[in-house]
Amino acid sequence: MITISVQQLLIYILLVVAIIAIGVLAVVFAKLLPTLKSLAKTMENVEALSTTAREDLDSVQGIVKNVSRSVTDVTGVIANNRSGLKAATNLVNAAAGLAKLSRGKEKK
Repeated sequence: MITISVQQLLIYILLVVAIIAIGVLAVVFAKLLPTLKSLAKTMENVEALSTTAREDLDSVQGIVKNVSRSVTDVTGVIANNRSGLKAATNLVNAAAGLAKLSRGKEKK
């Protein structure tokens, strides 16, 4: 007669459960592997995009700085040369008035 103790029975059951669990984990890992490869490729693409975006952002910041300096310089020139601007504006207005006057005389 074969006698099996309860302790041996529990050990055999645990071994069977462990073997089944290892098999399930292997199947899950095998199915997950293509997804992980796809995720790795996607992350490479995201890294390339973020690098490009960072470079573009740096160039845009440089452009904004240059435009800001230019506006500041133009504002300074205008503020410092108000009398020059007024004189130039008066010259343009006078020339326009003369042109209107001469056109008006030609029509008569």
